[in-house]
Amino acid sequence: VIVGVYHQEDYQIVFLDTPGFHKVRDGLSKQMLKMTNNTIVDGDLIYFLVDAKRKPTRNDALLMDVIKRANKKVFLVLNKNDELSKTRLLEQLLLWNSWAHFDEVIPISAKENDNIDTLLKVTHDYLEEGYPFYSEDVITTQSDETLIVETIREQVLHFTNQEIPHSIAIAIDELVFSNNRMDVMVSVVVEKESQKRIIIGHQGRKKNEIIRFASIALRKMYRKKVFLKLFVKVEKDWRNKPHHLKEYGYIEDE
Repeated sequence: VIVGVYHQEDYQIVFLDTPGFHKVRDGLSKQMLKMTNNTIVDGDLIYFLVDAKRKPTRNDALLMDVIKRANKKVFLVLNKNDELSKTRLLEQLLLWNSWAHFDEVIPISAKENDNIDTLLKVTHDYLEEGYPFYSEDVITTQSDETLIVETIREQVLHFTNQEIPHSIAIAIDELVFSNNRMDVMVSVVVEKESQKRIIIGHQGRKKNEIIRFASIALRKMYRKKVFLKLFVKVEKDWRNKPHHLKEYGYIEDE
């Protein structure tokens, strides 16, 4: 679960980003479901975040049941509203509103930063008063390793068109910071040779694009020169092996 902290002069909102809700098929999906369920219990308010273009699914219904049992306030947040006409967006809003009860329904575009201010304002109005959890200089509780892994994962999923979202793990083999540069060596772990070929691409072009854009993102984040080496390796059935799940950060130390 990724933690982000949003600060304003008179309030603070702590966001918990879950791995989503998935049918249990292996050890990995079991751990991801556990993380999501725990976060729902811990949270005061739930964002039910979906692509504005899609329809409700059976998984959505299962997730709504979990939220209802936890007795939590829930917002429907329809992302990518910039990709729909006003008429089509209205149709989608009516569809989702008739499908389930939401305390608020708010369309946004994260890409265009559209209606985010409304989402934050309404969120503020729903939250109870309390003491801040974090000091003003904290924007995330994640380690450098986690931020780097998630940045690289984002590019892998982007350049593979989401073909293998839950079949990859990313492990940092080496991370060295100096005054004006950072050296990173990572392994992208997949379960099949076919998945390895997808990530590498023809003549290594896709892998090179992943390295290029991940390096750009990390350079902006850390304001350092980035030297990134990326290897793709196959670990058959890693999602069902507890030692791999622990190694790749899906099982926490007790």
